[in-house]
Amino acid sequence: MSEKHWDQKIHERLLTGEVTAPSELVDVVLPLLIKELERKNPRFRDSELLNDAITDALISYIKAPLQFDRVRLPLTKYLIMSAQCDFQNALAKEKRRKSREFTVENVELLEDVGNKDLRGNQEILGPDPERERILQHLRDRFKNPKDLQLLELILDGERATETFARILEIENLPFGDQQRAVKRHKDRLKKRLERYAKEIARDKKN
Repeated sequence: MSEKHWDQKIHERLLTGEVTAPSELVDVVLPLLIKELERKNPRFRDSELLNDAITDALISYIKAPLQFDRVRLPLTKYLIMSAQCDFQNALAKEKRRKSREFTVENVELLEDVGNKDLRGNQEILGPDPERERILQHLRDRFKNPKDLQLLELILDGERATETFARILEIENLPFGDQQRAVKRHKDRLKKRLERYAKEIARDKKN
């Protein structure tokens, strides 16, 4: 049976509510979705975000097969597109969460300098003016260009070790060593923020 013919048959079976259709769809399509999504997003291979996006796309289609228009594209390509869209949305949400964590944990420390308005918008993405104000605040206190680049990545919710490794110029190291070095630098920057905030707080008391 050709792929096109199978697509049509499984879609029709889902529309009629045949009880075995969902499991057959998953058995056939799930490995293809995993392979294609991992190819498109190699940094997130085996990640929970990627697996959840694939699962969500399948469940969404099984629950509402009428959302698929077989005239426009084949079923497998539609599911790949749907899963990729779900993954990108989940990734953006995760970046926003990481940005909020940075704001709460680190920018909060900078409030002691007297900039109480820095936390006005916790979802700091893109060309947001609040984001730029925070970056400027960091530039005034962190003179090392690499430190500033690392802080900007953290502020943007970046998680990929490779991205930090490029700035630190340690791409030639084994991946495990890269991870440890990146974590060490992140911890160092956070400690500097904490130490600076404590110094400011102490000066205010005096």
